[in-house]
Amino acid sequence: MKTVDGNDGFNAVGIGGSKPNAGTGLTTVKPKGNSRKYICPSCGCSVRATKTVHIMCADCMTMMVEV
Repeated sequence: MKTVDGNDGFNAVGIGGSKPNAGTGLTTVKPKGNSRKYICPSCGCSVRATKTVHIMCADCMTMMVEV
């Protein structure tokens, strides 16, 4: 676990996914991605969405499935 201490009096705590800032001695915490990938089972075309959706491939007229 890493702590990010800013000069504003607040502390931020993050787990993993951090990398150091050049020359400052502080670390930044990168949030995890929340996107979902959908793919057409017929042609393989893919899209990403930030929430659960019902989406259809317009080329094949087939419902895309979440992978």
